[in-house]
Amino acid sequence: MLKTEPMKKIRIISLDKTKKKLIETLHKEGLLYIKKSEISINDDSVSEYENQISDSLIKVSGAVQILQDKLFTLKLKQPKNNIKIKHIVLNDLLKLISKTKSLNEIYKIKQEEDTVNEDLSKLKKAEETAKIFNGLDVNFSNLNSSILKFNAILCNYKNFNLFENNIKNLKSKDHELISKKVSKDLFLIFIAYHKNNENKINEIIKSVKSIEIDLKQIYLNGTPNQVLKSVLLKKQKNQNSLININKTFQKIIHYEYFKFLAMQEMLQIELQRSTISSNFKKTNTTTIIEGWIPSKNLNGFSRNLNKLTNNTLIIEEIKTEELAPTMLNRPKILKPFDYIMEFLSIPRSDEIDPTWIFIFSFLIFYGLMISDVGYGLLSLLLAIAITKITDPEGLVYNVAKIWQISALSAIFFGFLSNQYFGFKLNHYIINYQAFDWLKNIQMLILLTVFFGISQIIIGLGFSFVNNLNKNHRMLAASKLTSIFTMIFGILAISGGLFHLLSSFQTIIFSLLSIALLIITGALSGIEATELTNLISHPLSYARIFGFGLASIIIAMLIDQAFTPNLSHGIIVFIIFSILFLLLHFLNMIMSIFEGLVQGIRLNYVEFFSKFYIGNGYKFKPFSYKRNYTKE
Repeated sequence: MLKTEPMKKIRIISLDKTKKKLIETLHKEGLLYIKKSEISINDDSVSEYENQISDSLIKVSGAVQILQDKLFTLKLKQPKNNIKIKHIVLNDLLKLISKTKSLNEIYKIKQEEDTVNEDLSKLKKAEETAKIFNGLDVNFSNLNSSILKFNAILCNYKNFNLFENNIKNLKSKDHELISKKVSKDLFLIFIAYHKNNENKINEIIKSVKSIEIDLKQIYLNGTPNQVLKSVLLKKQKNQNSLININKTFQKIIHYEYFKFLAMQEMLQIELQRSTISSNFKKTNTTTIIEGWIPSKNLNGFSRNLNKLTNNTLIIEEIKTEELAPTMLNRPKILKPFDYIMEFLSIPRSDEIDPTWIFIFSFLIFYGLMISDVGYGLLSLLLAIAITKITDPEGLVYNVAKIWQISALSAIFFGFLSNQYFGFKLNHYIINYQAFDWLKNIQMLILLTVFFGISQIIIGLGFSFVNNLNKNHRMLAASKLTSIFTMIFGILAISGGLFHLLSSFQTIIFSLLSIALLIITGALSGIEATELTNLISHPLSYARIFGFGLASIIIAMLIDQAFTPNLSHGIIVFIIFSILFLLLHFLNMIMSIFEGLVQGIRLNYVEFFSKFYIGNGYKFKPFSYKRNYTKE
C-alpha cells in the first residue's frame, strides 16, 4: 500500500519482418513503457506512412473541430451513436479519407460562412455609418475627387467646439464643414476641403480627441437613406445564406459526425504506431525494443506476446540501476488525489508512496477545519456542480472531486461537534450532544498537536526505511534516533510543564532525549540541526484548531445577529434572510479555502519534508483508448 507498483525493465528481440505485427500487439497490450535503448547499434526509423498519416489527421481533426464549434454555436445536442466502427487497415483508411467528399465540403462551407460573416461585418459597419449621416445632404458616391478631400469624425461637445475654432482660424477658406448632433454628448463633423490644405486639416483632426470614420467603405454608395435600404437587402440575403449553411452543417453532423470522430481516433492510433519505432534499435535482420513493465504483468505479457507473434521473439529481463517509472494504483474514487500528487511532485519508484497517509490525514484536517454539517452539505452540492461543467482531465475538476470527498468528512465532524450552520440540532436527530469547540479547547489543541507529532514520527519512520533501502545506514540510524529523541522529549515536557509524570520519570526521559540528541549529531550533523523543527512543526498543526474554532465562532455570530424573524416585519425579515445566507456562504467559502490549502500545506511542508524526495516520472505505457472504434 505504501509502495509504488514494482517495475521490471525488459528487452524484446524480434525479427524485423514481424515488426509491424509486434507494434500492433504491444499497442493492444498497453503494458510496456517503451524507452530508447542505449545499445551502441543503429537507431530504427519511423514508418514511411508517417507524413501521410499526419496530413490526414490534421485534415480530419480540423473538420471535427469545425463540427464541434457548430454544435456549440448552434446549441445542438451531440448525436447519440452506440455502434462503434471497426478499425480499418491503414492503406484502406487513407484511401477512404481521400475519397470522402463531405470532408472537403466541410472546409468549403466553412470558407463560405467566413466570407458571409465578413461581408455581414462590413454591412453592419456601413449601416452604422449611414445612420450617423442620415439627415445630412451627403452622397457617399460623390466623395471621390481629384481636387477635394473628405473627412468625418465623432467627438464630444468640448472637442467639437475646439475643432470649429481651429478651422475658423485657418487663413484659407476653401473648405466646407457640416455637423450633426448624434447623441447627448456626441457630434459628427464632416468636412470637405481642397487637397492643398490636407496637412493642416489632418493636424487639426489629430489635435482633438475623436474617432475617425472610414468613408471608403465598400458599401457606402449613394445617400445615407439609399445605403440603409441597400444594406438591409444585402443583410437579408446573407442571413438566408447562413441559414442554408447551418442546415448543411446540421445534416453533416447528423449523418457523419461520428464517422469523422472514428477516423480521427484511428489516425491517432496509427500515428502512435508509425512514430514509436524511432525508439527502437535495429540490425540487418532484427528489431530491439526496451522498456518498463509492471512486475505482476510480465509473465502474462510474455505468454501473450509469444502467442500472438508465433514465438518469433526473445524477451529477457534487464538488470539495471536506472530509476524505474512510477505507477500509482488507487481506486477510481481516489484518483484525484493521485492527480494532486502528480501536480505537486510524483513519488519516485524507489521511495515510500505517502499518498494513502496524505489522503487519510487530509480528510481529518479538512473535516476538523470545517466541522459543520450545513457547510459540508452545501459544499458537496457546489463540488458536484463544478464537476459537471469542467474538464475531467483538468486541475479544477480534480480539486472539485477531492472537495466532494472532503465534504463528507466535514459533515461527519460537523455531526460530532453538533454544528449545523452554527446551530446545535443533534438533539432533534439523536440523543448525542457531541463535543463542544468552546468548552473543549484544551482537548482540541492537544488533539491537533497529537496529529502533528504522529505525522512527523511517521515521516521520520518513512525516511528511516527509504535510507535503509538505499543502504545509507548512518543516515537511517539518525532518523531512528530522531524519532526517540522526539518521543522522550515530549514525555519530558509533559512531566516538567504539565506534571503528567513523576519527577524521577521526567529526569530519566530528559537525560535520554539529550543523550539521543548527541548520538543523532554524531550520526548526522544535518539531522541534528533539523531536530529544532521537531518542536515547531508539531505546533504548526494547532492551526487546524484555530481555523476550525474561527469558522464555528463566525457561524454562531452570524446566527445571533442575522437569524431572520417575522416578528420584526416582512422587509426586515427579507433583508436579514439575504444577509444570513450571504454571510454563511462567505464563511463557508473562506473555511473551504483554508481547509483545502492548509490541509495540503500541513502534509506537504510539515510531513513530506521529513522523508519525501519526489520528482519521479510517470509510467506511460504504449497504449491507446478507443471511444468510437473497435478492433
